[in-house]
Amino acid sequence: MTVVLYIALFGALGCLARYFVSGWVHELIGPTLPYGTLAVNVLGAFLIGWSWSSACGARPFPPRCGSA
Repeated sequence: MTVVLYIALFGALGCLARYFVSGWVHELIGPTLPYGTLAVNVLGAFLIGWSWSSACGARPFPPRCGSA
């Protein structure tokens, strides 16, 4: 039951974030193309990738090949 509550909570927060960011970008750039949707999707993909790599213990900037 706790998992369902987390899903509901974060789903609601994500919905509100999408609404406000999309509206903000729409006001900033204009209604020519759905840039708000693009901005929300790119930001969401970045945050999912960042949180996934953080959860797996990956370093944000790995050392170069061949260096110690």
